[in-house]
Amino acid sequence: MARPWQRSLDIMPPSRKGSMPEEPPGAELYPTKLSVGEVNPAFHDDTCADATEMQSPVSLGSTSAHCGRADCSSQRSASPLSEKTPWKKRLPFFTKVAVAVLFHAYLAAGISLTWSSTPDYCHDVKFLTVVTAIGYVYVLWCVVCALLGKTGAVCDAYQSLRDRITVTWVKSRLLRPCTWLLVWLCLLSFLVYDSIKDIQRLISLAGIVVLLLIGFIFSNARFRVDWYQVMWGLLLQFLLGLVVLRWSHGRDALQCLANKVKNFLDYTNSGSHFVFGHLASGWNLTEALGDLVPKKT
Repeated sequence: MARPWQRSLDIMPPSRKGSMPEEPPGAELYPTKLSVGEVNPAFHDDTCADATEMQSPVSLGSTSAHCGRADCSSQRSASPLSEKTPWKKRLPFFTKVAVAVLFHAYLAAGISLTWSSTPDYCHDVKFLTVVTAIGYVYVLWCVVCALLGKTGAVCDAYQSLRDRITVTWVKSRLLRPCTWLLVWLCLLSFLVYDSIKDIQRLISLAGIVVLLLIGFIFSNARFRVDWYQVMWGLLLQFLLGLVVLRWSHGRDALQCLANKVKNFLDYTNSGSHFVFGHLASGWNLTEALGDLVPKKT
């Protein structure tokens, strides 16, 4: 079979045939494939599982290359050494167990040594105990959900009941309004009973009503207001105020949370002051203006 450059010499003028080489340099580097059914030895690899899977060449002119070379290289790279050994698979589990054991050992040591000297549940080991208890509740919830998920009957019954309640709650024209009306009647009755000796405390209710009326009057879409969301917002604010103002433990918990947020922000301020120096603190207007701004005593 004549090669392409040999066929091109036959059709060239005789004056140029003598100046052309019979084969270009490096012609042996371009192996050819004589038939589709044969496997080119230049691209054949004995490590391949089946050489017949490499018989579809990608040809350019008379030069062909096999797509199976990538398959051979992938088979060579998929060695047993590249797979994860059993101890590597179990390493994350053992790491988590070790961290949990160390944490509980630290917590037990803190409880035994500093529990009595801790003033309240917002500091030191008592606060860590509260956070750990919350973490245990979350883990227990995840375990219960996982166990219920494996029992199809319980899960299906719960899903069916929830869907029925949701559909009834959304589509019913009387259930939602009557429920909200009952909730607000209970709240108003509690406010009136609690403020019966001091009626001036109910003036704040008039302020809430005035704010709602102003927002409704100046709204661009008055008839598209979702009043259920408005009532949810008012209810959550009322419950938060009730917990903070009427319940001392709730006020202490909120104050503890606010102190933790403040401490976190103080850490960021200290870090920025460490990185940027005096640029992070800014100017002290009292010192810059002198007597124009009197200092607080």
